[in-house]
Amino acid sequence: MMDQRPSIVESLQPLVETNTRFSTVYADPPWSYRNKAARGAAENHYRTLELDVICDEPVSKLVEPNAHLHLWTTNGFLREAFTVIDAWGFQFKSCLVWVKPQLGMGNYWRVSHEYLLLGVRGSMPFVDKTCRSWLIHPRTRHSSKPFAIRQLIERVSPGPYLELYGRVEQPRTQWTVYGNQVERRLF
Repeated sequence: MMDQRPSIVESLQPLVETNTRFSTVYADPPWSYRNKAARGAAENHYRTLELDVICDEPVSKLVEPNAHLHLWTTNGFLREAFTVIDAWGFQFKSCLVWVKPQLGMGNYWRVSHEYLLLGVRGSMPFVDKTCRSWLIHPRTRHSSKPFAIRQLIERVSPGPYLELYGRVEQPRTQWTVYGNQVERRLF
């Protein structure tokens, strides 16, 4: 039977109202940085959200009792990311580091990496325990994550999948994408 989940949603509320549940959540929150004047400031590229708004997303109502959360964060929001993990009903377990070969920006170190934190709800095991905790992949447009990460998530975590703050539709897959910049794909 074909999964009847929509591939794109503009609000999480209809999913809550229809009691839709996901085994895996993949989230790239639009963190609101203090440094708004820099050329690379997030606000120059997309609408950002304050921590309390991110924490208030109804994620805990959308996941199975046993589920995975893959949450992106940067050095600037590492502490806050743990607050989000807790607010959404998960426990931190591990992380993956995305290493970007290009020189990054930063007020201290020239930051050329991001963290993908793993949260677990209940007793959801990792499907594939042969995966490394790091990935070297070049960056592309601002804040866009490598597609290889999505493939890696599919190796280690079961579907159906909910991507929060996504940018690209994944039609005819187990992925539902929620975001205000989602580009539709033909295939």
